[in-house]
Amino acid sequence: MRTIILGVCLCTAACGGQGLNSPTSPTSAAVANSPTSSPSATVAPVQTQAKGATQLPFNGSFTLETSAVVNCPPTCPPTTLRITGTEEGHATHLGRFTAESLDVVDIVTTRSTGTFNFTAANGDQLFTTTVGREDQFIPPNSSHVSFVATIVGGTGRFVAASGTFTAHHISSIDFAEATASGSGSFEGHIDLNK
Repeated sequence: MRTIILGVCLCTAACGGQGLNSPTSPTSAAVANSPTSSPSATVAPVQTQAKGATQLPFNGSFTLETSAVVNCPPTCPPTTLRITGTEEGHATHLGRFTAESLDVVDIVTTRSTGTFNFTAANGDQLFTTTVGREDQFIPPNSSHVSFVATIVGGTGRFVAASGTFTAHHISSIDFAEATASGSGSFEGHIDLNK
């Protein structure tokens, strides 16, 4: 029974992605129901200066490794799943980066909330909060997840940053080990407030 619950949890959470149908998501219904949403979204070319505005394109790609912890006990059957992840990639305004993610998934609604925090090669950090969910599960173990991230500041050149981006990733789940690995991409905008 525990293995089945963990499997369902991992399927629905699938690496801690964040849902696009959240009432707090800035693009919720339009993006979630878009027929063009794709796990292999194309990353736009790099643009480093805004033309007459402070919003700059923010795009990138990454690989990820995640693991899940089921809170059972103390609550059995569990009501939430905690997923931690490490990511590596390349993005506009960051260059090469590493990231850490943490997501708490409500097993009943399959929605999750969390964080996805970047560290650039020079040590500057960019902090985000996320909301998301699994878009599709393809048996036996492939999961597509989308999430919307809100940029909430950072350190160094990102200390007053704001903006949003949408990310998509696809992962292969190892149910026996409660881990997953995969790749993804994101696109949106960032305001460096400079």
